[in-house]
Amino acid sequence: MAEGVDKEALRDTLDKADAARRKGGCTEAMSLYLEAMSMSGANSERAQARAGYGLCLSTQGKDDRADKYFDAARELSPSIDAWIKRERGDGPSRKAPAKPSSRAKMEAPLD
Repeated sequence: MAEGVDKEALRDTLDKADAARRKGGCTEAMSLYLEAMSMSGANSERAQARAGYGLCLSTQGKDDRADKYFDAARELSPSIDAWIKRERGDGPSRKAPAKPSSRAKMEAPLD
């Protein structure tokens, strides 16, 4: 049962850290990422903690140090690169679905 609590604590900590980082609060985010790094949980989440910390270092111009955290994240979860790209804005965007074309509207049955 404690393991389930730990997993939830890790997710909650990552959510808070990511939110702080996205708002430009890397000081707070880095503290939360460090806390998350000491928690047990899925490799993908443990990787996210390291990658998030690396993203903050990168925004501070500390690319050499950031690369070490990115490498550690990749060792835990090779798929973390997709998350890093999305967080940097390099990945597929999260656009709203396209609106139906006017032709589709014309073909829709009338009520």
